[in-house]
Amino acid sequence: MRDLIKIDKIEFAGKQYSSDGLDNLRPTMTSLEIAELIGKAHFVVLRDINTMLANLESECRKADASEDDNSQLASNATMHSPLRGGKELREFSLLVERDFSVEYYTNGISSEKRKMYRLGQDLSTTLIGGYNTLVRLKINKLLSDQSAEILRLKAQLSVQVVIRLDSVSIHKSLMDAMLMMRLKAGKSVKSHAYSNESKMINVIAIQCTSKEFRERYELSMSASIRDFMTVEQLDRISILEKLDITLVLSGLDYYQRKGALTEFQLREDNLSSIALT
Repeated sequence: MRDLIKIDKIEFAGKQYSSDGLDNLRPTMTSLEIAELIGKAHFVVLRDINTMLANLESECRKADASEDDNSQLASNATMHSPLRGGKELREFSLLVERDFSVEYYTNGISSEKRKMYRLGQDLSTTLIGGYNTLVRLKINKLLSDQSAEILRLKAQLSVQVVIRLDSVSIHKSLMDAMLMMRLKAGKSVKSHAYSNESKMINVIAIQCTSKEFRERYELSMSASIRDFMTVEQLDRISILEKLDITLVLSGLDYYQRKGALTEFQLREDNLSSIALT
């Protein structure tokens, strides 16, 4: 069974993000990843990061003091809390807030939590300035790959959201077509006619009813299953619903529509199978 992710979210590095979340996502590296990449003990990388932060803070204090800009306030600040002082120290504070965090991990052998640092792109590239050229190349490539992946995920999420919105519009058009034809035939409009049509299309497209989908993924009965479908599942349903609109407006009854849609989907699946072989 696949992990269920809402259509308006996407997964990156083991976490789910909405569109707004992706906008705030930046490439990062942990001290553990850096240690493994450069072949150093983790505690050495932690020490290097602490030294780098201390040196950066010291240089910022010196720069502010040389401009005589609130140097006394800056000297009383602490590195990991919001800093006050001159321009350079304030910028350093913002950099640490954005690009530095302390996290914890377990090594798989014991349940003891161990500390690691997570660095954003600016602090990562600053840190590797003290390493050799090959290490700098590897880390810069990893950060660049992350940036490219984030851009790709943003584009993919945009497509997912558009397809979900389109599916709402297509489904409404089908319901409107059914309503119009029933009124034209002088028939009463009953809600079960709509639910039966949706059930029929779901079974043909994704081989299960809404109820079965909810039970399979332990969704609440009020949840819209289309919010949790894959792009491929939504696309299959939307294609069938577009065809069904034509069939409804042509005056075909329920069983004729069901036969035509089933035949169409079987033909499409066979063509897909041939293309894959």
